Amino acid sequence: MSNKETDEKELKLPWSNKQPWWLRLLIHIGLIVLAGLLLLWGSMFFLKIYTRHGKAIETPDIIGLSQVEASEMLGRSNLNMEVVDSVYVEGQTPGIILDTTPKAGSRIKPHRTIFVTVNTMNVKSIKIPEFEELSERSVEMMLKGAGFKNVTIEYVPGPHHLLVLHLKDSTGRYLSAGERIPYNTHLIMEVSSAEEYETAMMDSLQNSSLDLPLDTPIEEPSGENWF
Repeated sequence: MSNKETDEKELKLPWSNKQPWWLRLLIHIGLIVLAGLLLLWGSMFFLKIYTRHGKAIETPDIIGLSQVEASEMLGRSNLNMEVVDSVYVEGQTPGIILDTTPKAGSRIKPHRTIFVTVNTMNVKSIKIPEFEELSERSVEMMLKGAGFKNVTIEYVPGPHHLLVLHLKDSTGRYLSAGERIPYNTHLIMEVSSAEEYETAMMDSLQNSSLDLPLDTPIEEPSGENWF
C-alpha cells in the first residue's frame, strides 16, 4: 500500500480514534457529567414549575386568637382551618387557638389546611372521690390531688373526731362521691368535731337543768285528815 493510500485511510477514521486513549476517556467522562448536570437542572426546573414554588405563602401566626378571628385571618391568605383537638388549659381564654400544624412562619401552598388545637369552651369537670367517714386530712389531700382548688372545712359536732361527714358546695347543696363537678367549685367539708360535740352536750345538759323549777311545792294528800 502506497503512502498516499495510507494517508487517505487515516483521514477517513473518526476524530476520536486519532486521540490517545486517556484523552478519549476524559472526554467521555466529561460528557457523562455534563449530561447528568443537564438532567438535574431540567428536573429541578420542571419540579419548580409543577409545584408552583414561587407561589408559596407564609403561615400566619394565629396563636391566641379566637376561632372566628383565626379563620378570617387564614381566609385572607387563601388557607383553610380545621380543629383537630381541644384541651383544657387553666388561665387561658376558652376557645382560643393553642397550637397549629404547620407552625406559624412555615411556607406552604395556597388553599392548604391548617390544623389547630383549641382551648375547650367547657370548664374542666372532676369526679368527686370517696370521702364519707374518712379523715379530714386524707379527704382534703384527695380533693386537691384530684384538681379541686377551693376546699374549706366546716366543723360540726360529732362523736368521732375529725371524720368527714358531708361534702357540699357554696350553695349548700350536698354532693355525692362519683359526681362530676367543675374543678373551680367551692367545696365545703363538714368535719365532725368531738370537742364541739362535748361542748354541745354540756350546753344541752345545762339548758335542761335550767328548765327545771327551783322550788317544787309539796302537794297535800287528798281526803280527810284522821289526826
